[in-house]
Amino acid sequence: MESEVLTGFLEALNTADPSRDRLAARLIWAGRRAGTHLVWADARHEQAKAQTAESHLPPPLYGHPDLLLGRAVAQNVISAEIAELIGATRLDGVSVDKVAQRFDATAQILRMRRRRGELRLLEAVREGLLSGAP
Repeated sequence: MESEVLTGFLEALNTADPSRDRLAARLIWAGRRAGTHLVWADARHEQAKAQTAESHLPPPLYGHPDLLLGRAVAQNVISAEIAELIGATRLDGVSVDKVAQRFDATAQILRMRRRRGELRLLEAVREGLLSGAP
């Protein structure tokens, strides 16, 4: 993208009349137009490619957060309860206050448990323990 914008700018620079007004603006807009043309050409290409009859690989499932939580539980990185807590509050958007009744704990305690679980998850991800397909 950057090279296309630069090419458009340089082509306009080669043909620009320096005696005309707003030289800088004309050069900048030439670069912008070149970038816009590239974006539209890429979009048309992707749309045409999507309409072909050839098969495509499905999107990888192993990157889904629920599956990551499941692998973390299976490898004893976090408990099933913590995975459920993280899933409900972070992925499903349920407030910790609402989840507190289900877990029979105060919201503050659940926030601390969730934080510790998230830190263990983060460490496991960084170490590569949860990478790959399930």
